[in-house]
Amino acid sequence: MINGDFAQLGTFVQKTESYDFKAFFHANSEQFLVGQEAQVMIRTKLLINGQKTSVSLLKNCKVTLQTQDYIGSPEISRTYSDLKFCDNEETIISFQVPPNLMQVSLTMTCDV
Repeated sequence: MINGDFAQLGTFVQKTESYDFKAFFHANSEQFLVGQEAQVMIRTKLLINGQKTSVSLLKNCKVTLQTQDYIGSPEISRTYSDLKFCDNEETIISFQVPPNLMQVSLTMTCDV
């Protein structure tokens, strides 16, 4: 530590960076009508060493949406790339609801 002409040897503990990322997805089930557009709201949260941090640090964000029907048709997959997230608002993605929809799965990946 240095203050003007005075210097003193000191020690400190340097912590490694620890990241905690969470993504919350919400869709209203009443939107899932065949052939209509359904919206999914995404809210993200990023913590570094337990402290809330701006989600603007997230880069190369991708959300992969997969739908599966109950008659065994091939799974439909769509990827949304280069998504931008804000700290105080949700990001919305839309997709067309296929016939015989049974399940919707979402996977999100990002770099910090």
